[in-house]
Amino acid sequence: MRIFIDREESGVTLSDCESVSRDLSAALDVEDIIPHAYTLEVSSPGLDRTLTTPGHFVRFTGSTIKVKTYQQINGQKVFKGKLLGLANETVKVELETGTVMEIPLSAIAKTSLEVEF
Repeated sequence: MRIFIDREESGVTLSDCESVSRDLSAALDVEDIIPHAYTLEVSSPGLDRTLTTPGHFVRFTGSTIKVKTYQQINGQKVFKGKLLGLANETVKVELETGTVMEIPLSAIAKTSLEVEF
């Protein structure tokens, strides 16, 4: 069983994962809701997390993202740049060239954060 945890304010630490794993494991054992053997894995969505909800696009405004679209827009399907936000079901991204793209949520196949070092 894989559980992802997240915290908006400061992200997730290894200590958070250990604590949730310990507490959840104890609760699952007491309730005995899973009748067979299982492995419990608790982790965070990661630095390169996928953005799947409108709230994610709001929360990570200002972050560098990679957007893959179902169909080509202006001759390409992959866009990388700074997330400017979400308005009216449209994601605004400032590309590395300085161009601002407006991509409808319905056109997006996948969006993920890009790890910045």
